[in-house]
Amino acid sequence: MATRPQTVDMQEAVAIAARQLMSVNVWAGAAYVSFPIFYPSGTSCVVKVEPDGSGFLVSDYGATFREVDHLGLGSGFTKSAKKFADEIGASVRDQEIICHATIDTLAMTMACIAQASSDLAAKMESRAGSSAEQQIQVELISRLERVFGKDAVKPDDPLVGQSAKEWNVDAVVYSGGRQIAFDFVRNNAQSVYAVAAKFHDIRAVERPPLAVAVVESKEALGVYHSLLTQAGRVIEAGQSDETFVRAAA
Repeated sequence: MATRPQTVDMQEAVAIAARQLMSVNVWAGAAYVSFPIFYPSGTSCVVKVEPDGSGFLVSDYGATFREVDHLGLGSGFTKSAKKFADEIGASVRDQEIICHATIDTLAMTMACIAQASSDLAAKMESRAGSSAEQQIQVELISRLERVFGKDAVKPDDPLVGQSAKEWNVDAVVYSGGRQIAFDFVRNNAQSVYAVAAKFHDIRAVERPPLAVAVVESKEALGVYHSLLTQAGRVIEAGQSDETFVRAAA
């Protein structure tokens, strides 16, 4: 006997999902609110709220500084943070982005602190990594030209995915009658997710190219490595020419 499908109350389902996007933990007189806004590492932004006279003190409680400091960018934090803080009426104190709020402005202030901390970390990490990344990309293209021949390598050759979106990759190699897309992936969540989404789309077409992610270290990627392998092949930039040839086969 067939069972009737369970009826889903959309309003209740959306309400449950919305509650799962955020969480609130109270400890030592302060509330810690987790937002669905993320740092480049993939960690969600958590805002600290504590009483302050008749209002509230909202801060990132130093999380943004810790996010960039582990990459050796801590010395430039205060100068960069002040620019972001000024834009939302906040300030920087003891490596924290802080802002006072009333009960009427509390929600907006919390959201602004979370977004500003995410944007600041992303900008600092992108700026620091851009020169090193550009050098790796230049070396990657030179490596591909040496392995496959200069005429077979087309840097920044766009590929169209199933979504009809044009995607740019570092280089497309034309070998053996097929296309092989090579793209360098940085070791952070934003880069991994972006390349994975790109590869899934370009590989969903009728005659898909091969997709090869080039990373500095598979081991350093941790759990992100499995995400990339679901989207395409993964090799390390320092591996042998034979590895590049096998990845394109």
